[in-house]
Amino acid sequence: MSNNNGVLTECVSNLSDDDVKFLHPRLAQRLSGDLAEVLLHVEKVSAIDKVFSSSESADQLYNAIDALAKEVEKEFRRRPHLMVEDRPKKKRPYKPKPRKSVAK
Repeated sequence: MSNNNGVLTECVSNLSDDDVKFLHPRLAQRLSGDLAEVLLHVEKVSAIDKVFSSSESADQLYNAIDALAKEVEKEFRRRPHLMVEDRPKKKRPYKPKPRKSVAK
């Protein structure tokens, strides 16, 4: 599996910014249908597809997916310009304006 990790590391480092932005939340959260989208997306990268197709059992496949998730997380952190865009803007706390006193 360590050889496969090297292949995954090399392939993930060659992915475009859009690919990393697409894969990162899906591999981090793994909501309904996310793994299917990830597998459909990475089948276009032949080296990653070979790593996944060489899995002899479901456990090995999920281990390969976990290794991919770790590499995508590393690559996402390595590209700081991707993280800046995804940060929510800070909201300023509401400060009511002082009322003007009305002279009578």
